[in-house]
Amino acid sequence: MFTVIGKAAFLSAPLPGGWAIIGLFMIIIGILLHSYRMKKYMNSQQHRCLLQKRKNHHYHVRGEGNGC
Repeated sequence: MFTVIGKAAFLSAPLPGGWAIIGLFMIIIGILLHSYRMKKYMNSQQHRCLLQKRKNHHYHVRGEGNGC
């Protein structure tokens, strides 16, 4: 978005219209949703169990020992 505004401001290029704006907003919404989901996953029990398994260098059977 900043690139499009900068291009229009400094190079006197026309702003994108119609479908291009829709595409830009779809990309922005996708980035925001991905960031939200990754933050939610990083705080999840599943992620903590995965980190613990990697730290221990062996894999437990699900439900065995530490609740993972």
